[in-house]
Amino acid sequence: MATIVGVAADGALAQGKAKQSLVQYQEKPKGDQECDKCVQWAPPDSCKVVEGKIAAKGWCALYAPKPK
Repeated sequence: MATIVGVAADGALAQGKAKQSLVQYQEKPKGDQECDKCVQWAPPDSCKVVEGKIAAKGWCALYAPKPK
């Protein structure tokens, strides 16, 4: 898939962020993985890479743990 200026050709990104459905976003954690423990978390209810309102205890496939 081609990417042009940060926007995927198939519309997977909106305003530079991924759609929740495409990254399997859910409002509950996956094991001990939860949004507020991810490097992409932007308090109080946002994400640097996923669009829309994000639950602190949510999860998506882009989860990347904060360094300890």
